[in-house]
Amino acid sequence: MTKSSKSPKKPKYVWVIDGGDYSDYRIEGIYSTKHNADLAFKNEYENSEMSVGKWQLDVNVDKIKRHLKPFQVEISIEDSAISKIFHSHPRYVDDTTRTSTNSRTKKEFLEMHMWAKDEKHALKIASERRAQWIAGNGRKTR
Repeated sequence: MTKSSKSPKKPKYVWVIDGGDYSDYRIEGIYSTKHNADLAFKNEYENSEMSVGKWQLDVNVDKIKRHLKPFQVEISIEDSAISKIFHSHPRYVDDTTRTSTNSRTKKEFLEMHMWAKDEKHALKIASERRAQWIAGNGRKTR
């Protein structure tokens, strides 16, 4: 590889001691190595609800730099009607398409998570994925 070639940067991580639910959720410590996090956990939190987790730094910065936002779109398989479109939480956006059924109408729809510039862009991506899904006889698409 030449010096001018860009190679993907290896993700960097921190180790976090956290726990609790909803309003009781808290972070107790952030460590540069698993060894250090484990030492602190065993010393202070071993008999608690706390746990040690690995968190990646600078998650989604590449998408943010391109002015993309996380969206979820639900689109009918049958008639391409949009039942939901909303700005999603970045943690849940995995660029996938899943099928589901509306419990009230019994219609099948595709639930899609994506990064897009705005709602119009998200709808365009959803329409393209729906067409691919139909053309592929229901195979998972990205």
